[in-house]
Amino acid sequence: MAQRLVTLTDEDIELINKSFEKCPDLYSVGQKVKNKLSKSQRRITIASAKNKGREFQYFCAEWVSELLGIPYDQHNDDSEIQSRPMAQQGTDIVLRGKARELFPFDIEAKATKDLSIQDAVDQAEKNAGVGRFGIVFYRQTSQKPVVIMSLNVFADLYRRFMEKSNGN
Repeated sequence: MAQRLVTLTDEDIELINKSFEKCPDLYSVGQKVKNKLSKSQRRITIASAKNKGREFQYFCAEWVSELLGIPYDQHNDDSEIQSRPMAQQGTDIVLRGKARELFPFDIEAKATKDLSIQDAVDQAEKNAGVGRFGIVFYRQTSQKPVVIMSLNVFADLYRRFMEKSNGN
């Protein structure tokens, strides 16, 4: 079944709800539509959104930790891998020491339904350290995480890969 997005004003929704009330023959269909409209009007709270973002940052830090075999400890300031506290400037995953040497990427973590890919990539590249690659880890609700990078970052990575594979 195809899903389609429709934008309705509050007045549109009110009119639809009143129309179903006036048509008893459409009561069961009306209830389904009313339920969907009601759900669509719910907004995630700021606290829930921040928590969702924080949890995804922890996931990203744990993922990098497992990839590198370097322990991750959010509560130890000496840890080489940490999730940056919310609303602080800089990359979302803080890498120090050996982790920074082994992993040349600075990560911007995004867990959201709607994402401006260009803005996220721009932010990742702006926050990336000198000689490092700014990338975006992105996860939409209930979906697999993906990595997003600019074409220039991809080309740079490809060139480095080819140099190593050619023995240069």
